Parts: sequence; structure tokens; C-alpha cells
Amino acid sequence: LPVKGRNGSIIGIMGTTQSYEGKKQVLQPYLQIDRAVAYIREKFRQRISVEELAALVHLSPRQLHRKFVETFGSSPQTFIMKLRVQAACEALQKEGALISEVARDLGFCDQSSFTQHFHKHVGLTPLKYLRQFRLRSL
Repeated sequence: LPVKGRNGSIIGIMGTTQSYEGKKQVLQPYLQIDRAVAYIREKFRQRISVEELAALVHLSPRQLHRKFVETFGSSPQTFIMKLRVQAACEALQKEGALISEVARDLGFCDQSSFTQHFHKHVGLTPLKYLRQFRLRSL
């Protein structure tokens, strides 16, 4: 930040430092589940169980759930679903995208389940989202 003299001219600069120890407390929950998050980002199209993730980061499923809620404000299952829905939004924006194929490619058991989850997180059905996107791109 600039330090100004009595006449308003800049006579120096100042900054602040923060202790790493203080930030370490904030980062700690994330650091403990970092491997799980990386695994989810790599394999979110597949079926992933909480038990599998917990074993990966050497936590109990309950501890993992608590760390996810503390870090992201949602459960591991919700985190995975949001990632899938985000990928679905991107996939639906590609020309010629078919809702049934997007659902299948993202690991949904059927189009109905996909539509339900998509609507819950986006506020629109995949078809309405697709139509809105196509209208905007004209």
C-alpha cells in the first residue's frame, strides 16, 4: 500500500505479513483431503464410494465427511455430483450434444436420474439448459 506524506505525495510503501502458522490452521482440513479431491477430479465419471476415498486418505468415512463439509461446505457425494453437473453443462454446450449420451458419459445410471440431479443443481432441466444455451449462441 502507498504511504503518503503530508502534501499527498507518495513517500514509501508498506505491506503486511501473516504468520504461516495461522494460515496452516485454515489449510489443514484441505491438506488432509487433497488426495481425495485429486482422485475425484480424475475419476468423477466413475462410481466412487466414500469408503474408497476415506481409505485413500487414511481417514474414516465419518472423518472424511466432516473434513469435506468443513472445507467445501458439502459432503463428498455432493462434491462429486456438482463436478458431474458442471461437466454436463460444458458437454451440453458442444454442438450436437445429446442429453442421453452426456448422462451416460458422466456416470449417471439413467437419463431420469441425470435430469433430477441437473435440475437440483442448475435450476433447469438439461433440455431447458440446452435450449437456453443454443438461443444465446445464435
